[in-house]
Amino acid sequence: AYSYSTLAFESIEKLENDILSHDIFVGMDSFPIHFATHTLQHPSLCLFSSTKPENSNASIYDGYHFIQSHLTCCPCNASEICPKFYSNYCKNFASQEAIVESVNQIWQRCYRNS
Repeated sequence: AYSYSTLAFESIEKLENDILSHDIFVGMDSFPIHFATHTLQHPSLCLFSSTKPENSNASIYDGYHFIQSHLTCCPCNASEICPKFYSNYCKNFASQEAIVESVNQIWQRCYRNS
């Protein structure tokens, strides 16, 4: 069974401590997830929606995975209202089931021998 916590950014030092205190860091395409991936090389799952994974230039390694739903409207770069579906939620985010499956895959690759 997994547990999770939602973290608020306060400082780089606290962010680093928060990331390292979790086995896998899950975040949207933003500074915290890129810091976890690029700088700390910490097992991470990046959630993309209105931007493309190619934009992050993240190194692919066993502890990093990204996910999105691959809608053709991406990238729209909208920040508040979806220009295709007229909602305040981007439908290009992966489903909860796909996110859990990705976390399981990262866990297996990084911790199966622990």
